Amino acid sequence: MDKNKLNSNILETARKRIIYFIENQGIKSKDFLIKTGLKKGFVDRSHQDSGITDIYLSKILECYPEINPVWLITGEGEMLKSDQEQKDPPDAAIYQLRDENYKLKDEIIRLQNEVIKLQKEGVTIKSTTIKTPYRGPAKLEDQ
Repeated sequence: MDKNKLNSNILETARKRIIYFIENQGIKSKDFLIKTGLKKGFVDRSHQDSGITDIYLSKILECYPEINPVWLITGEGEMLKSDQEQKDPPDAAIYQLRDENYKLKDEIIRLQNEVIKLQKEGVTIKSTTIKTPYRGPAKLEDQ
Protein backbone atom coordinates (compact mmCIF):
# COMPACT_ATOMS: atom_id res chain seq x y z
CA MET A 1 0.00 0.00 0.00
CA ASP A 2 1.24 3.49 -0.86
CA LYS A 3 2.39 5.32 2.27
CA ASN A 4 0.76 8.53 1.04
CA LYS A 5 -2.64 6.99 0.29
CA LEU A 6 -4.84 5.20 2.82
CA ASN A 7 -8.37 3.87 3.01
CA SER A 8 -10.62 6.77 3.99
CA ASN A 9 -12.28 4.63 6.70
CA ILE A 10 -8.99 4.50 8.61
CA LEU A 11 -8.50 8.27 8.52
CA GLU A 12 -12.05 9.56 8.50
CA THR A 13 -11.35 12.89 10.24
CA ALA A 14 -8.86 15.63 9.48
CA ARG A 15 -7.51 15.26 13.00
CA LYS A 16 -6.81 11.55 12.41
CA ARG A 17 -5.06 12.47 9.15
CA ILE A 18 -2.93 15.03 10.98
CA ILE A 19 -1.94 12.46 13.62
CA TYR A 20 -1.13 10.03 10.81
CA PHE A 21 0.98 12.70 9.04
CA ILE A 22 2.93 13.41 12.25
CA GLU A 23 3.62 9.72 12.87
CA ASN A 24 4.32 8.91 9.20
CA GLN A 25 6.83 11.74 8.85
CA GLY A 26 8.57 10.97 12.16
CA ILE A 27 7.66 14.35 13.64
CA LYS A 28 7.58 14.58 17.42
CA SER A 29 4.19 15.79 18.67
CA LYS A 30 5.89 18.46 20.77
CA ASP A 31 7.76 19.80 17.73
CA PHE A 32 4.54 19.84 15.70
CA LEU A 33 2.72 21.77 18.42
CA ILE A 34 5.53 24.29 18.81
CA LYS A 35 5.81 24.86 15.06
CA THR A 36 2.05 25.29 14.56
CA GLY A 37 1.31 27.05 17.85
CA LEU A 38 -1.48 24.58 18.65
CA LYS A 39 -2.29 23.25 22.13
CA LYS A 40 -1.23 19.84 23.48
CA GLY A 41 -4.72 18.36 23.32
CA PHE A 42 -4.78 18.87 19.57
CA VAL A 43 -2.80 15.69 18.90
CA ASP A 44 -4.27 13.73 21.79
CA ARG A 45 -5.79 10.50 20.47
CA SER A 46 -8.81 10.95 22.75
CA HIS A 47 -9.80 13.95 20.59
CA GLN A 48 -9.11 12.34 17.20
CA ASP A 49 -12.80 12.09 16.27
CA SER A 50 -13.50 15.78 16.89
CA GLY A 51 -13.48 18.37 14.14
CA ILE A 52 -10.94 21.04 13.30
CA THR A 53 -11.59 24.67 12.47
CA ASP A 54 -10.40 26.21 9.24
CA ILE A 55 -8.02 28.40 11.26
CA TYR A 56 -6.18 25.32 12.56
CA LEU A 57 -6.11 23.76 9.10
CA SER A 58 -4.67 26.97 7.71
CA LYS A 59 -1.94 27.07 10.39
CA ILE A 60 -1.00 23.46 9.71
CA LEU A 61 -0.84 23.96 5.93
CA GLU A 62 1.20 27.13 6.39
CA CYS A 63 3.72 25.32 8.62
CA TYR A 64 3.75 22.12 6.56
CA PRO A 65 3.30 23.18 2.92
CA GLU A 66 4.19 19.69 1.74
CA ILE A 67 0.80 18.40 2.95
CA ASN A 68 -1.75 18.02 0.18
CA PRO A 69 -4.65 20.24 1.34
CA VAL A 70 -7.23 18.08 -0.49
CA TRP A 71 -5.99 15.02 1.40
CA LEU A 72 -5.99 16.89 4.71
CA ILE A 73 -9.54 18.17 4.31
CA THR A 74 -11.23 15.29 2.49
CA GLY A 75 -8.92 12.32 2.91
CA GLU A 76 -8.77 11.87 -0.86
CA GLY A 77 -5.57 11.70 -2.89
CA GLU A 78 -1.97 11.65 -1.79
CA MET A 79 -0.93 12.77 1.68
CA LEU A 80 2.00 14.77 0.32
CA LYS A 81 2.13 17.11 -2.62
CA SER A 82 4.25 15.98 -5.53
CA ASP A 83 7.69 17.58 -5.88
CA GLN A 84 6.36 19.67 -8.78
CA GLU A 85 3.38 20.93 -6.78
CA GLN A 86 5.71 22.03 -4.00
CA LYS A 87 7.87 23.99 -6.46
CA ASP A 88 5.03 25.67 -8.37
CA PRO A 89 4.60 29.39 -7.72
CA PRO A 90 1.42 30.59 -6.02
CA ASP A 91 -1.73 30.77 -8.11
CA ALA A 92 -2.67 33.89 -10.02
CA ALA A 93 -5.47 34.40 -7.49
CA ILE A 94 -2.91 34.95 -4.76
CA TYR A 95 -1.17 37.61 -6.83
CA GLN A 96 -4.51 39.24 -7.57
CA LEU A 97 -5.44 39.31 -3.87
CA ARG A 98 -2.03 40.73 -2.98
CA ASP A 99 -2.43 43.49 -5.57
CA GLU A 100 -5.91 44.27 -4.28
CA ASN A 101 -4.55 44.38 -0.74
CA TYR A 102 -1.87 46.91 -1.77
CA LYS A 103 -4.51 49.07 -3.48
CA LEU A 104 -6.72 48.97 -0.39
CA LYS A 105 -3.80 49.93 1.85
CA ASP A 106 -3.04 52.87 -0.45
CA GLU A 107 -6.71 53.90 -0.29
CA ILE A 108 -6.66 53.73 3.52
CA ILE A 109 -3.58 55.95 3.63
CA ARG A 110 -5.19 58.41 1.20
CA LEU A 111 -8.35 58.55 3.31
CA GLN A 112 -6.39 58.96 6.55
CA ASN A 113 -4.51 61.88 4.98
CA GLU A 114 -7.83 63.37 3.86
CA VAL A 115 -9.18 63.12 7.43
CA ILE A 116 -6.07 64.87 8.77
CA LYS A 117 -6.42 67.62 6.14
CA LEU A 118 -10.10 68.14 6.99
CA GLN A 119 -9.37 68.21 10.71
CA LYS A 120 -6.74 70.90 10.16
CA GLU A 121 -9.36 72.90 8.28
CA GLY A 122 -11.64 72.62 11.31
CA VAL A 123 -14.13 70.22 9.82
CA THR A 124 -15.70 67.97 12.46
CA ILE A 125 -15.75 64.33 11.48
CA LYS A 126 -18.41 62.09 12.95
CA SER A 127 -17.42 58.67 14.18
CA THR A 128 -18.50 56.16 11.59
CA THR A 129 -18.39 52.43 11.14
CA ILE A 130 -16.95 51.00 7.97
CA LYS A 131 -17.79 47.41 7.16
CA THR A 132 -15.09 45.44 5.39
CA PRO A 133 -15.61 42.02 3.84
CA TYR A 134 -12.64 40.48 5.63
CA ARG A 135 -12.16 41.93 9.07
CA GLY A 136 -15.61 43.03 10.15
CA PRO A 137 -16.42 46.56 11.25
CA ALA A 138 -13.59 49.01 11.66
CA LYS A 139 -14.18 52.25 13.55
CA LEU A 140 -12.77 55.65 12.70
CA GLU A 141 -12.56 57.83 15.80
CA ASP A 142 -12.69 61.61 16.10
CA GLN A 143 -9.28 63.00 16.83
